[in-house]
Amino acid sequence: LEDAVSEWTPGQTFDFVVRQVPAKIRELSVEELLQALDPDGTLRAEAKSLKGENGDQPDEEALLSIFDDEAITSLSDLATFNVKRTESAPQAATVESEAFAGGLSRGYRVINRSDLRRNFSLDPDGTENKNSLMHVMNALVAHGVLLVDLTDGGVSYESAKQLSRMWKTAEDFFLEVEDDAVANKLPGMTTVLETGSKHAKVGFAVYDSGSLKFLETRIDRRTGSLLPKEASEILGEEGVTSMQAAFKTIAEVGKDVVRMVTAASSVEHGAFRGNKSDEVSQLAEASKAAALMADELVDDGAPLSITTSIQYNEGSISMSPHRLCRYVEANADSKIEAREVFGAHV
Repeated sequence: LEDAVSEWTPGQTFDFVVRQVPAKIRELSVEELLQALDPDGTLRAEAKSLKGENGDQPDEEALLSIFDDEAITSLSDLATFNVKRTESAPQAATVESEAFAGGLSRGYRVINRSDLRRNFSLDPDGTENKNSLMHVMNALVAHGVLLVDLTDGGVSYESAKQLSRMWKTAEDFFLEVEDDAVANKLPGMTTVLETGSKHAKVGFAVYDSGSLKFLETRIDRRTGSLLPKEASEILGEEGVTSMQAAFKTIAEVGKDVVRMVTAASSVEHGAFRGNKSDEVSQLAEASKAAALMADELVDDGAPLSITTSIQYNEGSISMSPHRLCRYVEANADSKIEAREVFGAHV
């Protein structure tokens, strides 16, 4: 200190900043993670039973072994695995017959699209439907994913047709860009500052010697047109329409799910209690507030309603992207029974 601070005497106070001090945050253990995800041990017990593990093997390893055929024994391994899932393709996967889907109570149960909407005729008090709410929360807690039947069990097919037309558009697009002359017409990943973020992009990219190709699109909320405009020329009028309709359908489902989980979380943490002690009033207020939040904060590519009561200044381009992806098996001689060809993209 005497060398660092001139004219200093012991006992004299001063302020200083220390830089580049080696430090490390304590890593969360696998046991702590699993305890948070599966507090009562139900999923670990099911995993252990279904995979036929003997009694000497720890429950944590029994559950982690389901994530991947490789040995995942630490959070570092799990982080590496997650990066590989989202940034590298294709990779080893589990065949359908051997995949773990949870037990009867927490398996991949499908919910009808209409069950996600607020239905004031069935719940005039403004609360969320309890059965739908529990279905959504159980699915997200157990799996982090919710399967939605857009046909409502075969009653209505319009939304499902919109997604079907989008997949046909995606198929046609990737056939078109097999021609380098067509692909070269598309811009690379380009920043769109009109979204309000320097990280938002549109454009076309190819990775891993062609194993991964994707088109990142966004909607101009002023005109409804699709960006980049060069992609619209390749997709054609029908293709653009199918992309816009599918995005709207997906965004609406997403906003309903966000509303429901936000309302549930608000109630769980005691929000909106105030001076009202009855549960129904709390649920109704939580659902109302969650609906406002989802409508105003979740970007569906459309302008906010002119009746919105908050002050806002939204970007002219949607912050939410719509990405078309194609993964292919680069190794035609691969003998692996199953490989992951679709990563975590919307």
